[in-house]
Amino acid sequence: MENKLVVKMKYGSHLYGLDTPNSDTDYKSICLPTAKQIIMQEANFEIKASTGDQLSKNTNEDIDDETMSLSKFLAQAMAGKNTALDMLHAPVWEDRQICLVTSDIWKELQGLRHMFYTKDMSSYVDYVQGQAAKYGVKGSRLAALKEAMDVLNKFLADGKNEEVRLGAIEDRLPLGEHAQIVKTDNAKVGPQKFYEICQRKFDFTNKLPYVLDAMQKIYDGYGHRAKLAETNDGVDWKAVSHAFRAGFQARSIYQHGGFEYPLKETDFIMAIKTGQLDYKTEVQPALETLVDQVKTLAEASNMPETCDRIFWNNWLYQKHLQIVTESLKL
Repeated sequence: MENKLVVKMKYGSHLYGLDTPNSDTDYKSICLPTAKQIIMQEANFEIKASTGDQLSKNTNEDIDDETMSLSKFLAQAMAGKNTALDMLHAPVWEDRQICLVTSDIWKELQGLRHMFYTKDMSSYVDYVQGQAAKYGVKGSRLAALKEAMDVLNKFLADGKNEEVRLGAIEDRLPLGEHAQIVKTDNAKVGPQKFYEICQRKFDFTNKLPYVLDAMQKIYDGYGHRAKLAETNDGVDWKAVSHAFRAGFQARSIYQHGGFEYPLKETDFIMAIKTGQLDYKTEVQPALETLVDQVKTLAEASNMPETCDRIFWNNWLYQKHLQIVTESLKL
């Protein structure tokens, strides 16, 4: 007996309204298990097929087709996975033919999609933060660190100031969002002054070579791509555009209780995907702001901490029971 489809849809850029002539075609499907699969405890499965290979990038002629069982989909949705949440917001665009197959069960799931919204939609939030970190979110920290290092390198260039303490060049130290002078009153040693940069404090009594070496290690700790992004090199614009899309979707869920495709930010996302914007001056600041907004909204949200698993387990049980019962009547 074949598995009945709950839904089959175009996924990826075609779903988001971000496809280009070079976009490949992705399909996502959800199917019901057979009675035999349920009884044999084989109802949780996923099948993937692709015309491409793992060694080369897909072209517009390639097709990725993935089918998952209903229980597999529910597990992803309850975990806040962006794939499941994206699918739950698939529109019925007849001209775009996004949903190729639908069913009453799919309509029921879409009507209940708000029950998958939680304060901790970790996949959405983690994806945005992960891509942001990969390309140097708060990359202005990198610039601040480089500026401070340039000051110290210039002062140490003649090799005669290696014994100079940091406090001696206080008036030369660059200050800003990520660099400031911090004063404390230590009960044991009295008043102290530090130069805090990129969340690292340097005592004014530290010698300059020590401070410069420590700053260099912090600088080297930043990802290679973050540094390349400073000059628009090495940026995976498609990945960054996905981060923005996921961030906008999460923000809309927390602000408005959901979202619809196409997103109102689609033109902006497409401009990022096609590399039309400057990373350092336009993309990076916007991504920093979006990350902060999503985190703040998530923390302040009145949404439940987790999904109602009892409800969804009972819901799935009823669907599986119906399949088995109908099979026994045959």
